[in-house]
Amino acid sequence: DHCQVFKVETIGDAYMAACGHLEGQTDHAKRLLKFARLVRRTARTIKMPTGATLRVRIGLNSGPAYTGVVGLKCPRFCFFGDTVNTAARMEQTGEPGHIHVSESFREVAVRQDSDLNAHFLERPNPVEAKGKGKLK
Repeated sequence: DHCQVFKVETIGDAYMAACGHLEGQTDHAKRLLKFARLVRRTARTIKMPTGATLRVRIGLNSGPAYTGVVGLKCPRFCFFGDTVNTAARMEQTGEPGHIHVSESFREVAVRQDSDLNAHFLERPNPVEAKGKGKLK
């Protein structure tokens, strides 16, 4: 809650959160990055039954999204749009233990804090993502 990042939904083992949808929130990328780092750091403290450390995959994207309530029998709040789909693909194709960001997220984050540029690395080998083409 201290990052002002809000849980939208969980789907299977995936957790979707949003930030920047509130008026006046101009540092949403910094907040999401802080949240992602906290999630990754916390996950590293969890041991699996095999003794291995839990390694999460995180995908971050920035852009327009649409919201709505879906369902009649069991209504739920959802975020929709290409921004959401790209973030999901970043997570799905990502390496465990890493935070993967889109180019648009990187641009917004660096605009919010130029010091963040030093923390971003490019994937050595872009991956093919369904409906997205190659992701760096």
